[in-house]
Amino acid sequence: MKYRLFIYLIFFIAAITMLGLIISSVDKIRSDIGSLVLLKSDQSVVLENIQKRNSNNILFLSSNLALLNSFAKNPLFKEFLLKYNDASSFKDILKVSSLATMNYEVYMQIIDNPDEFFAANAMDLYNPFAFRVVDSDFLNYSSYSTLLLPSNLTFDLKTQTLKIDDNGSILYFANAVLRDDFKSSELIDFYINAKESAKYNGDRLFITGSEIFAGFAKKEGDKESLIMGSFSLLFIAILLFGAFGNWRILKLIIIIVFSFLCGLSGAFLIFDYISLFSIVISISLIGLILDFAMHFLGYTQNRSIQKDDIKGFLRIFLIGLLITTLGYGLFILAPIGFLKEIAIISIFSLIGAFLATYFLLPNILENNTFKSHKLFDKYLDNFISFNIYILKFKRLILAFIAIIVIASSIFLIYELPKFNFNDDIRNYSALNLNLINETNEFVKITKMPLQSSFIVLRFNPNEDKIAKERSMLKDLNITNYYGSSRILLSMKEQNYLKEELKIYAKDSKLLQNYINLGIDANLVQNSLKSLTSLNSLSFDDFYSLFKDTKNPLSSFKFDYDTNLIFIDSTNLPANIDEILNKYNAYYINLTDIISQNFTQAKHYAIVLKFIAYGAAFIILLLFFGFVRACAMMGIVLFATFISIVLLIAFGVNFNIFTIFGFILASTIGVDYVLFALNQNLDLRERYFGILLASLTSIISFGMLGFSTTYAVFSFGIATALCMLLSAYFALLYATFNFKK
Repeated sequence: MKYRLFIYLIFFIAAITMLGLIISSVDKIRSDIGSLVLLKSDQSVVLENIQKRNSNNILFLSSNLALLNSFAKNPLFKEFLLKYNDASSFKDILKVSSLATMNYEVYMQIIDNPDEFFAANAMDLYNPFAFRVVDSDFLNYSSYSTLLLPSNLTFDLKTQTLKIDDNGSILYFANAVLRDDFKSSELIDFYINAKESAKYNGDRLFITGSEIFAGFAKKEGDKESLIMGSFSLLFIAILLFGAFGNWRILKLIIIIVFSFLCGLSGAFLIFDYISLFSIVISISLIGLILDFAMHFLGYTQNRSIQKDDIKGFLRIFLIGLLITTLGYGLFILAPIGFLKEIAIISIFSLIGAFLATYFLLPNILENNTFKSHKLFDKYLDNFISFNIYILKFKRLILAFIAIIVIASSIFLIYELPKFNFNDDIRNYSALNLNLINETNEFVKITKMPLQSSFIVLRFNPNEDKIAKERSMLKDLNITNYYGSSRILLSMKEQNYLKEELKIYAKDSKLLQNYINLGIDANLVQNSLKSLTSLNSLSFDDFYSLFKDTKNPLSSFKFDYDTNLIFIDSTNLPANIDEILNKYNAYYINLTDIISQNFTQAKHYAIVLKFIAYGAAFIILLLFFGFVRACAMMGIVLFATFISIVLLIAFGVNFNIFTIFGFILASTIGVDYVLFALNQNLDLRERYFGILLASLTSIISFGMLGFSTTYAVFSFGIATALCMLLSAYFALLYATFNFKK
């Protein structure tokens, strides 16, 4: 009794300690796609920088200014920028930078078509709808500043907001920043309510942001998890009740919970951050965690459980634990973040499962007797009889296996050359179609390129950053972009414009445009003289002007000697790398790079798995001899081979998640083969243990096959199929050896 209380106390203290660690580490969980992979150092820094800047940004376009004003009061946002107040600091910056920030199209018109420009400028001075921001700017050149014309938006001086004319419909722009502690459910509720309100009032409203996509994905994922998890638990509960005939078997939940506490706490101790994906995948290890318990309970069927019954399983448990942890341990060597995380979570979970099964389970279930339901016994006995019967035809079975191997090999030789082994992260998630369409429409209206494709441009000291950027984009023939050269003229362009304006100030023909309208030529000349007296501003000079006012260059400045230019990734030149090398730049498409890293992860996973197979073979060789070691590994490899052929035949993509499903299933398959040779069990007990262990796993992973998210679907279906074949072949092997 004292021993049992001591065991309970030890496990309780350990569980509470681990639970406290996990709760205190919840903020270490990351859900961004970049956390799944380890990119090259420069790419990783850029990616983190971009995500940090943009992850909490929400962008709005609406035909109803009052509606946007109402959003500004929502506590969901820590910042809501709608009105650009006519503050003195902004006016002061505009006053000194009106020449440096002149719109490039206007600049080209002044240089190439001065007659047309000055005629239009003279007429605009009498435009009753033209607002003057800088009072001393008589010719109102400041109205041509990019500070008032960002992107495809224009500055509405009357409302102090940015707006856009979309085919006659005026849309107002706003930019919000979410609170650091916002809840995705609150954001989704806000989005739905805002859209419903706009629809009810007949207003146009566009809302876009990465966190909205993430929130809807999480909502759909939670819904799927609830449905699939509920059905999975229901089917497993029915299976366990049929196998054990007593609801006390649900005490196995204690083993599951303790194992996961071990896995998560171990990962939080080792890693600074953990990917949400790693946790979701690791939670699917329920079947593997229950392997030890199922084999032990198979032995104790129909008799009272005693705590000493477990001792006969120590050797086989330790061999299985060693092989499985070694298989996962090799993934720690992979340069892929989520593989390392899954390896650590799985190893600690398996160690927890072993400790809880060996020390805690016999005490929890001591003196309990479990007896299968008659229907379960009937099907189990018939299944055993069927396998015994078909093993009478060994030659036919061997011939059948040979035919399958030859046919499958021919099929692979024919199909593999056509097969695309490259991963594409766009296939891994089920994005909300309405959100995609809304974002595409937003980008189309504002002409803002998506910030997932950009050029990283590096500069030498004292280099004209704007001139270099403009020259590079000209060589690349890129016109649709979002960069600092959209804001500023180069130093050379500013100086050239000054010289041209000085000449134009003396051109009587150009001045006549103003004289004809009754404007004193001296006023025009003095205004041009004032403009040409402004200092030319470099990128860094202009950047340093902004103290309390939002800096328009902050989106492009990565660090002191590096800028980012966001571009449209379509129609890029074939020699883009050659051109970029000339300018000490490189191109990043986040989707392509992360897809490439997933492909690389797949290659690493395959290589490491074959190393794991080799290590497992050596361990089996030491304990079971050469012939049995070959047979045991052959069963696992054959099950994996047939699973791969079947999935390819049915068109399932051979992605990193499919690979990981095979890796997980084949690791568990080694356990099934091990338990098939457990000499402490008779044939029925071996069948009972392997069937229960495999079916609980197949149910939990098989339910993932109903997911609308392709990554989850492919992982679940690959794992369940490979487990099914591994378990069945292990049972045939158990039958064959038992007859011997």
